[in-house]
Amino acid sequence: MFTMDVSVMANSGFMPPKGHHIVSTKKTTLAPGVVESEIIYNTPDGSNPVSGFIVDINLGSSVNIMAASKDYNQAGTQTVRKMAEAAKQKKQVEILSLQ
Repeated sequence: MFTMDVSVMANSGFMPPKGHHIVSTKKTTLAPGVVESEIIYNTPDGSNPVSGFIVDINLGSSVNIMAASKDYNQAGTQTVRKMAEAAKQKKQVEILSLQ
């Protein structure tokens, strides 16, 4: 059986749904001022694993959030990787993550 780690809940601010327990957490610094948290929770019998990701951005840092669209500024659909490449080319930005 898994037990809920109260320190994980306190540090992440995340509470899994009733009947689920936190299995693991991991924090990764993507760039200065940008931290990704991965939280995995499951039912006690291990039959329903769920992975969740939270990205915290220090708004005082030099990092910006940008919405993506086809070819950076066009209507339509496109894969996330192609959207990122268009933004990289047209705005001269560094892409940190494609999740």
